[in-house]
Amino acid sequence: MILYNLGIFLLDLGIRLASIFNKKAAKLVNGRKDSMRLLKQFHQTIQPNATIYWFHCASLGEFEQARPLMEAIRATQPEIRFVVSFFSPSGYEIQKNYALADLVFYLPCATASNATLVIDCIKPEKIFFIKYEFWIHFIQTAYRRNIPVYLVSALFNPNQIFFKWYGKIYLNLLPRYKCIFVQDVDSITLLKKHGIASKLSGDTRFDRVLVNKAKAQDFDIIQAFISNQKVLVLGSSWHDEERILFKAVDDNLSFKIVIAPHDITRTINVPSNFSSLRFSEATLENVTQAQVLIIDNIGMLASLYRCANVALVGGGFRASLHNILEAAVYGIPVLYGNQTNKHPEAEQLVAAGGGVIFHNEVELKTQLQLLFQDEFLQKKMGESASRFIENNAGATSKILAEI
Repeated sequence: MILYNLGIFLLDLGIRLASIFNKKAAKLVNGRKDSMRLLKQFHQTIQPNATIYWFHCASLGEFEQARPLMEAIRATQPEIRFVVSFFSPSGYEIQKNYALADLVFYLPCATASNATLVIDCIKPEKIFFIKYEFWIHFIQTAYRRNIPVYLVSALFNPNQIFFKWYGKIYLNLLPRYKCIFVQDVDSITLLKKHGIASKLSGDTRFDRVLVNKAKAQDFDIIQAFISNQKVLVLGSSWHDEERILFKAVDDNLSFKIVIAPHDITRTINVPSNFSSLRFSEATLENVTQAQVLIIDNIGMLASLYRCANVALVGGGFRASLHNILEAAVYGIPVLYGNQTNKHPEAEQLVAAGGGVIFHNEVELKTQLQLLFQDEFLQKKMGESASRFIENNAGATSKILAEI
C-alpha cells in the first residue's frame, strides 16, 4: 500500500508537470481544482430520502458503456439521481452537461482522504465503475461502508497486473466488488482460476449503438457532399490512418471521403491533389466540388456512419482502437488497424465476416478496391456486421436483472 500511495502521488505530480505544456493535462488539473467545490454544492442539495447512483468512467468510451445502463435505470426508476465522474478531459468536456446527471465532475487524485471526501459528499447507494477502473481507496472506502460497487463491461487478460506476482494488492481488491460483469468467457475463466466470481453480461456498447442508430440524424450538407456517390467515412482518426488512407487511394477517387478526426483541433494533412473542405466552411453550393470533407465539430460521427458504404475507424495503430460498433450497426464493412489486443470485438467482427484488419497502405488499397468494386461483397459484409451487433445486444438488461 505504501508503494501504491507513492504511485498515486507520482501520477498526480506527473499530470501537474505535464499541464505546463500539455493542454489536455492542464484541463484535468484545472478541472480537479473545481471538483471539491462542485461536490460540496451537490451535497447541500441532497434530500434525506434521495437515492443516488455514482458512475465513474475513465473517458468517453467508458461513458458510452455506462450510458445505456443509466438510461435503462432512469426509465424504470425516475426518482434515482445520477452522479458521473471522469478521469480524462476527452470524456468530461463532451459530457459535462449530460442531461441525466445531477453532477458531472473530474475524479480527484485517488488518495484515501479524497475517497472519503467524495463518498461523504455523494452518499451513493450504489457505485458503478466501468471496464478498467480499479481505484483502491475508493473501492475500499465503499466496501467498509457496505456500499455495493459494481464493475461493468470489464475485460481481463493474463498480462494485467492482477495476475502478476507483484499485483496481489489488485487481485485482492476484486472480491470487494459486489458483482463483476464481464464482456467475454475468457475473462470469466481467468478470474475463476484465481477464485474470483464474475458474471457474463457482454458489452453494453452494443445496446448503445442500437439506440444511436434509431436516433441518427440527417445532414443536408452531407447529402449534398455525397451527391449520390459512394462514400468512405473515416471516424475518430489519427494521423496514422489519414496518412495510410491517402497513400492507398488514387488521384481520381471513385468515392468521396468524410474524415471525423478524434481531435478536432488537430491539423488534417490532406494532399494537395485532393480538394478538401471543412464542415464549418461548407455550403450546399461549394461542398459538391470537394472530394474530402473534414468534420470539425463534435457529435456528428454516430450519425455520419449511416451515410457510408464503407467505414474506416481510427486508433488501431495506437493500441487504442475507437468504437467500431458505431459503424457496424449500420450494416457496412468496417476496416481498422492491427493493434487490437485490448479490443476483443475487433477480432470478433472479423470472425463474423463484417470487419477487416489491415497493416499498411497496400492492404488497405486492396480492401478498398474490392469493397467499392464488388457491391455483392460490400452488402454481404454489411449484413454480417449488422447481425454481429444484434447477436451481441442485451448486456444492459442482464445487468439490470442482477442489480
